[in-house]
Amino acid sequence: MPDHPPHPLSADQAEVLLHLLRHDEPGMDALRRQVPGAMVTRYWGEHSVSFDMEVRGGPRAALADGPHADRDWGWTPDGEPEGTFLVWVADGRLSALEYGWVTEDMPTRLPEVSRIRPPRPGE
Repeated sequence: MPDHPPHPLSADQAEVLLHLLRHDEPGMDALRRQVPGAMVTRYWGEHSVSFDMEVRGGPRAALADGPHADRDWGWTPDGEPEGTFLVWVADGRLSALEYGWVTEDMPTRLPEVSRIRPPRPGE
């Protein structure tokens, strides 16, 4: 995969990330405040929508290293589950957005925010 220089989050990436961090849980406010300074540093593979990031500015979140904001799923326009989200944190900073797909084909873009929600009971 070709190397790309670090670049700011796209509007879609920032919108999805802020949506995933919307829950009123410890550390989420600090992570939301980091989003404007987040830079994509590496995609996880060719055509992958998962990426590593580096944050420039914003307060550090008092959270353990590892995955957070893991309750939401992406859904297809037909209402079928497409994938799960993990927001990774390292040293109190956003470090990655992972979208793990559960479909046959890897998604080539993040779902629209209107299609991101927790599963309903029984789903």
